[in-house]
Amino acid sequence: MIDVVDDPAVTHRRRRLEWPQPNESFFQRLYERASNPIPPEVAHAVDQVIADEFSKCGGDNEGFFEDVQCMDELVAVPLLKRRPVNKPALLHALYFRGRQQSAIWDTYCALVQKKFVDSRGLLVPVDFRTVSSAVGQVSRLLSCFEYVNRYVLPLNDQDQPYELYSYPGFPEPIRWLATMIVRGCSDVTALFETIQKSMFLGPLNQEAYQKYMAADSDKSFTVNPLERQGKHLKSTHPFGFWLPQGIQGESQEAAYDSIYTDHIMRFNVIEKTFKQYFNITDKEIVLEEEEELSYKRFPEMLPGHKSSS
Repeated sequence: MIDVVDDPAVTHRRRRLEWPQPNESFFQRLYERASNPIPPEVAHAVDQVIADEFSKCGGDNEGFFEDVQCMDELVAVPLLKRRPVNKPALLHALYFRGRQQSAIWDTYCALVQKKFVDSRGLLVPVDFRTVSSAVGQVSRLLSCFEYVNRYVLPLNDQDQPYELYSYPGFPEPIRWLATMIVRGCSDVTALFETIQKSMFLGPLNQEAYQKYMAADSDKSFTVNPLERQGKHLKSTHPFGFWLPQGIQGESQEAAYDSIYTDHIMRFNVIEKTFKQYFNITDKEIVLEEEEELSYKRFPEMLPGHKSSS
C-alpha cells in the first residue's frame, strides 16, 4: 500500500515543486516583459498588493535584517523622491518569499497529518523579535535540507538569483516551522524522516548534516506549547510573511477555518498579481483557481508525468 503522505507527486498542495528554483532564462524574460506598458488595472493591483502587505507587516520593520532593501524601497525611496519605487523587485520579493512559505506550509501540514506536530501551536501568537535556543537548534537541523541551506541562509552576492528575494536570506518562515515543532513535537526522529521523504525542503545536504551532527552543542530540546509566545495577535513580522500564528475565531474550528481566507489567500493574491504583471503564461504558472482546467489542458505539467519539470 502506498503511503501518499510520502509521495511528492500527490502531497504538494498545488501539485508542483513549491520551493522556488533558480531559472535565469525565466527571470530574464520577466525583466523584458516588465519593460512593456502595464495595463492600468494591473498597475493598480500591484500597488494594492504591495500596500496591503506593507500594512500587514506592521510598517515598522527595524530589526529584520532581511528587510533592509525592501524597507528602503517602501519607505526611503518615496520619501527622497530621487527615483521611482522598484515595484517589480518588490513583487519578486513577495512572490518568492511566498513560494518558500507555501513549501514550508506543505511541510507543516504533512507533519500535522502524521501527528508529529500539534496544530494547537497555531493558536498562540509568535514574537518574531525573539529566537529561543530550542528554536535555533531545530532551525539548524532544518537547514540541513538543500533548499533551506542554499536559499534561506545569508548568501554571497554571486549566489543571489533574485533581486531582493534572497538578500540576505529569509529565515523567519523556517524559524516559524521550528517554533511549531518545539511547541508540539512528538517524535523528532520520525519528523525528520518525514521531511526528508517528502522532499518539500529539498534533499538532505550531507555535508551540512555531518557538520550539524559533529557540532558540540546539545541537540535536545524541551517541548513548550508557548515557545516564542507573542503578546499581540498581530505581531510585527517581515515583509510578505503570511504563515498563520495566533489564529482566532468564535471557536477553535472557526479559527482553523480562517487559515485559508486570512493567510493562504494572501499568497494566492500575490501569485495572481505577479502572473498578471509579468504576463506569465498558464504553462509557466498555474493559479490555484485555474488548476483543474490547466492540468486538463496540459497534463504534462502534473508531477510524475514523464515530461513534467
